[in-house]
Amino acid sequence: MIVFHSPSHVLHDPEHELWGGKLRRHPEVPARAEVILDSLAEEGHEVREPDPMRPGELLKVHSRGYIDHLLSTCRGLGPSLEAFPFVFPDNDYVPSDPVARRGRFSYDTVTPLRRGTYDAALGSASCALSGAREIERSCRLAYCLCRPPGHHARWDRMGGYCYLNNAAIAADHLRSARTAVLDIDSHHGNGTQEIFYSTDEVLFCSVHGDPADRFPYSWGFGDEEGEGDGMGYNLNLPLDCRASGTEWIEAVALAVERIRSYDPRFIVVSLGVDGLKEDDNGPFLLEVDDFTSAGRLVHKLDRPTCVIQEGGYHLPLMGECVRGFLSGCTGRSTT
Repeated sequence: MIVFHSPSHVLHDPEHELWGGKLRRHPEVPARAEVILDSLAEEGHEVREPDPMRPGELLKVHSRGYIDHLLSTCRGLGPSLEAFPFVFPDNDYVPSDPVARRGRFSYDTVTPLRRGTYDAALGSASCALSGAREIERSCRLAYCLCRPPGHHARWDRMGGYCYLNNAAIAADHLRSARTAVLDIDSHHGNGTQEIFYSTDEVLFCSVHGDPADRFPYSWGFGDEEGEGDGMGYNLNLPLDCRASGTEWIEAVALAVERIRSYDPRFIVVSLGVDGLKEDDNGPFLLEVDDFTSAGRLVHKLDRPTCVIQEGGYHLPLMGECVRGFLSGCTGRSTT
C-alpha cells in the first residue's frame, strides 16, 4: 500500500469554531494527521509526498469564484487572524465587501479560514489526486492522508471543516472508467453528493448519522436518490444516533452490495473514524475492530481502491482505527 501525505497540512491550524453562538477550541488540528502517520509507520508502508496539483484542476469540482475567494481571503489574512462568515445571503449575489463575501462561499460558522488554509487544502487535494492516479496506473490500494478533510465541501461553499472536496477530486479523475464512492464517515458527505448528484458516471453511497439530528442537517436523507441522469445513483443509509457496530456494519454491507451491482472499475472511500464511541464529534458507538470489518467488506469488492481520510478526532485511537480499516482492505488483520 502507498500512503500519500503532504507536510503542508500543518499550515492550517484553526484555533476556534463558532458553535451554537459560542467560541470553542477547534478539533480539526494538525495532530490528527500526525497520529495517523505514526500509526501507519509501524506497518512499514511507503509514504510519498503528492505531486503538486495545479489550481486549474480544482475547477472540475469547484467554481472559479469559490476558488478565487478562498485564495484571496487566505492571502489577505494576518498570521494570527481567523476569518469567519457572518452574513449568509439566500441568493447568488457576491458582495463587494470582502468580509460580507465570506458568507456567500460558506454555509456554517465552524469552518474558519487562516492564512495557510488554502495551501494546506491544496496539499490535501494533491494527495487525493495522486492516490487516484496511482490506482489508475497499477496500485490496488492507495491511502491519502488528507487534512483538512473534504467531503462536506460543496461546488461553491466550504463547510464542516472542509474546503476542497478531496474525494470528489479523486472520483472525478476516475469517472470516465466508472467509479463508486463509499462514504463511511459518521456525517453525510453532502458536498460529494451534490457534485455527482446528476450523473450516472459516479455512484455515491453514504452511511451516516441521521441528518435530522446530526450535521449537516439539511442533506443525507434516504429519499435523496439523484436527479436527471443520476437518478438511482445516490444511496443514503442514515442511522439513528448511538447506532452499534453491528448496525453500522450491516449498513456498510448494504452499501457494498449496491456498489457490487454497479460493478465499478475503481472505488473511492471517504474514511471517517469519528463514529468511534470515544469520539465526541460522532454519533455512533463503534469499536476499533468495526473499522477492520468494514475494510474487509471493501476488500471483497476486489477493485483498485483509493482511501481518502475524512473525519476522526479522538487522537488516542484514531490512528489505530485507520490502520485497522486499511489492514481489512488488504485482507489481513492488524498485528
